[in-house]
Amino acid sequence: MALMVPAGIAKTKLPAFKGYVNDYVGVMDADREELLTEILEELEKKTDCQVVVAIVETSAPLDIKTYSIRLAKKWNVGKVVEFNTGVLILVAKEDRQMHIEVGYGLRSKLTGRDLRQMIDSQFLPRLKQDGYSDGVFFGTVAVAKHVAGAHGVILMSAGSSSIWHNADGSDSVLAKAVMWIILFPLMVIIVLLHLTIYRRIFCREPYWLGLFRFSSGGRFRAPVADLEVASEAAQADLVALSGRLPSVGSAE
Repeated sequence: MALMVPAGIAKTKLPAFKGYVNDYVGVMDADREELLTEILEELEKKTDCQVVVAIVETSAPLDIKTYSIRLAKKWNVGKVVEFNTGVLILVAKEDRQMHIEVGYGLRSKLTGRDLRQMIDSQFLPRLKQDGYSDGVFFGTVAVAKHVAGAHGVILMSAGSSSIWHNADGSDSVLAKAVMWIILFPLMVIIVLLHLTIYRRIFCREPYWLGLFRFSSGGRFRAPVADLEVASEAAQADLVALSGRLPSVGSAE
């Protein structure tokens, strides 16, 4: 007895292939899409592995896994017949679901555990917090870098995607350096303005400025007022000391 397949499922229309990034919903920023395309193109040139992104409204009436398998076969992602080393990242916006389909030729290097980790740490948090454009971008870059690393290659174009964020989403060392390069001159300007305003109002320098002054010999130079107090204290000590000593030439 033949298994009857519902007509709607059997005739589900799949979208046409446009390139590495196929956004049929219009959620990807132009700069993100352009850079992601560059990264995925470099990955395929260096590893013969193809990573393709598809963003659709819904996978209905199919479940998302069945939809991704059919779409990967229709698009021949990763040369399904010859090598089957492709990855299809499918996001269904209206369904609020995503699925990553990996070809058999790549599953030893990109395991189910790897995918679960990337989905939990990259895709889902960024999709929820930063929106579809950043979520798809950084999640796909993580997949591309993993595949590249498994083949012993480095994606040069992916370096620009980590200028402001590391793979885990934290600020990179370069980002912090740029931040301090910008902040330090501002701090200097603020200090100079403070000095100028203080001098004009009080006609003297701030007390704390003396703490940063040094003599030519490199020894700490105390403020003038402190030296006067120290001199008076020294004279008082001499007076007290002379009162305890006998006068010169006096009898004991």
